[in-house]
Amino acid sequence: MGVSKAHTDPQFEADLRDLHALVLALGGVTERQIANATRAFDRRDDDLARRTIDADDESDRLDEEIHELCLK
Repeated sequence: MGVSKAHTDPQFEADLRDLHALVLALGGVTERQIANATRAFDRRDDDLARRTIDADDESDRLDEEIHELCLK
């Protein structure tokens, strides 16, 4: 008897796909923020540092979406 990798609940599968996409998006945002913060520090670029700090709202939003989806 073969083992199925799919869950029997289609909504669960859809939620897992959404969670996967959100985690990947958060990883990309975090990677950009680290690169920008490092660049701002190296160049002493106050404008880039401020934009990087301001962009933190996006990672906070994604983190909240992930949290909410996990509690669903």
